[in-house]
Amino acid sequence: MFKYVLIDIDNTLLDFNKCAEKAMTNACKACGVGFKKEMPSVFHKINDSLWQRLETGEITRDQIHEKRWNMVFSVMGITFDGREFEKEFVKGIYDSHEPVNGAVDTVKYLSKKYILCAASNGPFEQQKHRLTLAGMIDCFSHLFVSERIGIQKPQREFFERCLNELHETDKSKFILIGDSLTADISGGKSFGITTCWYDHNGTGYDNVGADIRIDSLSEIKSIL
Repeated sequence: MFKYVLIDIDNTLLDFNKCAEKAMTNACKACGVGFKKEMPSVFHKINDSLWQRLETGEITRDQIHEKRWNMVFSVMGITFDGREFEKEFVKGIYDSHEPVNGAVDTVKYLSKKYILCAASNGPFEQQKHRLTLAGMIDCFSHLFVSERIGIQKPQREFFERCLNELHETDKSKFILIGDSLTADISGGKSFGITTCWYDHNGTGYDNVGADIRIDSLSEIKSIL
């Protein structure tokens, strides 16, 4: 029987795709860069590839901040300093808090039945601030965020430190809910805890290695 629920933040509770598009639109205005409709898709392709390299320890978060918008602008043929654009973009992300449909109700429900913990790769203060703005922060007993923990999902040490802080050794008491097949599902399975994949992008894939697959957060109430 589960006692602890670990749940991811971006594209599980907060819609990072929408948050990022709003942040880049505002950054374009602040920097005098023309927004193009293909900008979000180019950004997400590059950003996802960089975050996958971060998860494996190939690069650091600082390197992502330094590189990603210069890479986007190079692909799109835009002449502007990506590092300056990144500063405005990060400001927008810090205040972004667009919830995924059903997220607020889901965390309120889970917090009444389980010890609910966020498990996120990202800056600690940013993630805490965004959950606060979204009206979810009071539902969490712990915020396990990679910047504070010192290591990223899917590394085994990330989950070990979560259990250590909770003073728990029984992995069968945990379930991890998240949208990333690498950081969440692969990481959780390798560590030995039950995993629930939230198919945020509606791929319809089944054979992904997760113990449970859901298409919407509302399904969680029938599972937990």
